[in-house]
Amino acid sequence: MDKNPMKDVELKAGLNDIHTLLKTTEELLESDLDNFNYQAAIDMLKELSGAKYAAINIYEENCSRVVTRAFSGAPAAVEGASEFLGIKLTGHSWEVKPKFIDTLAGGKLSCFKNLSQVAMGTISEKQATFLQRTFRIGNIYLVELTQGKTEYLGNVIFFMSPGREIENHETLELYAVLLGIFLGKLRTQQELVIQKERLAGIIDGSNVGTYEWNVQTGETVYNDRWAEIIGYKLEELEPVSIKTWSRHVHPDDRLKSNESFYRHVDGEIDFYDVEIRMKHKNGNWVWVNERGKVGSWTKDGKPLWVFGFHIDITERKAVESALRESEEKFRFLTENMSDVVWILDLNLKRTYVSPSIENIVGYTPEESMQQTLEQTVTPASLNMVLEVFNREFVNTDFNNCAPDKPIMIEAEYYHKNGSTVWMESNCNPMLDQEGRLIGVYGVSRDITEKKIARENLLKLNAALERQVRERAAVDAFTYSVSHDLRAPLRRIMGFGEALLEEYGDILDDRGQDYLQRINTQATHMDNLVVSMLELSKISRHDLEPEEVNLGVIFRSHIDRLNNQHPDRVVQAVTAPDLLVQADVELIDTLVANLVENAWIYTAGKKRALIEIGMEENEGRQIFFISDNGVGFDMRFVD
Repeated sequence: MDKNPMKDVELKAGLNDIHTLLKTTEELLESDLDNFNYQAAIDMLKELSGAKYAAINIYEENCSRVVTRAFSGAPAAVEGASEFLGIKLTGHSWEVKPKFIDTLAGGKLSCFKNLSQVAMGTISEKQATFLQRTFRIGNIYLVELTQGKTEYLGNVIFFMSPGREIENHETLELYAVLLGIFLGKLRTQQELVIQKERLAGIIDGSNVGTYEWNVQTGETVYNDRWAEIIGYKLEELEPVSIKTWSRHVHPDDRLKSNESFYRHVDGEIDFYDVEIRMKHKNGNWVWVNERGKVGSWTKDGKPLWVFGFHIDITERKAVESALRESEEKFRFLTENMSDVVWILDLNLKRTYVSPSIENIVGYTPEESMQQTLEQTVTPASLNMVLEVFNREFVNTDFNNCAPDKPIMIEAEYYHKNGSTVWMESNCNPMLDQEGRLIGVYGVSRDITEKKIARENLLKLNAALERQVRERAAVDAFTYSVSHDLRAPLRRIMGFGEALLEEYGDILDDRGQDYLQRINTQATHMDNLVVSMLELSKISRHDLEPEEVNLGVIFRSHIDRLNNQHPDRVVQAVTAPDLLVQADVELIDTLVANLVENAWIYTAGKKRALIEIGMEENEGRQIFFISDNGVGFDMRFVD
């Protein structure tokens, strides 16, 4: 088979392109990010692509802007475009819209028909059309420079002549990948250098312990000071890793440190900063301020190297603790004490008052010291205070009569909210070196509740005395009912029964009916008297609640009535577990009355039914005693 000479030419051309690419890449790898020869790179890419013009751009500010680092093409054309736009193309910063990046094909060439599509609104559509026509530009190709799949570093743009397609797609895309890797590596190295220089400055200036931690492998590097903080020499801890930190950190603080670290990883905070306890060689806990920052990331976006430091803050924490304890004691004594310390001058104006005054009268110490005595206490208390002050202090010769105890006074003070409060004050004379009175000092205590309690006690005593009188009246009434009413009733009932027994046979039916009615009403009135006496007894009874089974009480009264009326046939139904909290004596009286009523009103039934049970209604338990005897119309229940 004959060889195809065109295939040989294409193969040789492709090999030459790759050779040129590799040679140029080798030269580029010898430079660093600051000295990278963008112009050489774009010139080579223009030549490989066959483009009329080419530009290389690098992203900044998290891809929100892009800077044109180099432009390749006819210098006169480039200069003309710059003059037309009023900017210098090389070095110019352009705004980038996030949606534009999303439309690109990663490391693959993307083709655009119009310059305005690539300009992304940074120049007007009219300007873009003019430039494309003036400089005879056809299709525009763009390829992204990336590190991995997610980190965008920049792009290369190829401006083709009309009717011409780009050459060497695969070679250009391969070079874009290599260039992205190279730029990413240089950027990472530069960031690491900056971080190390920054940390070195911190270490030199503050004598801190440092660490470098590989999050993915656990490899960790500590300096000597890191070990000294917890009482060790570094060689004593070797071999070291992140487990060295885990073994010495307080268990309660490990979680706190991890939470702060992952908040930093998630971008919530610029660096993690926590205060933790580390176990010292001597067994004590030392306080450490731990700070760190992710310095590099893996290709898939995971944290790789973390750089941080430890600062021994044990002494600072001890000082803070002592200061906090002192402040708490001071606050307790000055703000939370119930008593108020004060000093008055001879005009009875406060020259000092402790902060607790605000808790009692609502005025701050500053406000209280601006008030006169008339503005402080009520008129009645003002007269009393002036009288005591003059009698006990002004008119007393303290040279010949030293006070042996404080003067006690009670006064009513105005509150800021318009009410009044009562305070009890221990008052003492303030004397100069010659024994002359120069003021009064003392301690006051809020006794408002005490005064209210005293008044309430007086009211309660009066109420109790009234109840005693009322109960005495009830007892007198009860005695009167018991003796003055029941005696005549019993005589009426007795004579009525005697009439029926002795003279019943000579009375006609009407006479016997009248006499029977008299006896019945007398008996009914006697029952009313008995009920009134029972009510009086109940009203004087002190309640003693306890657990009571209503079923047992119910059954006892059913048994009692069965014994009294053996000729009756009554079916008694008792629900189980009818437990309540009640006074035994009172609940027994209640059940007895209900059972006796049911017994009476079922007298006409051959098979009477009396039932005790319980039902629930809207979350409440309702106990009932029902029967099948004579009832009443529920329409008239109210």
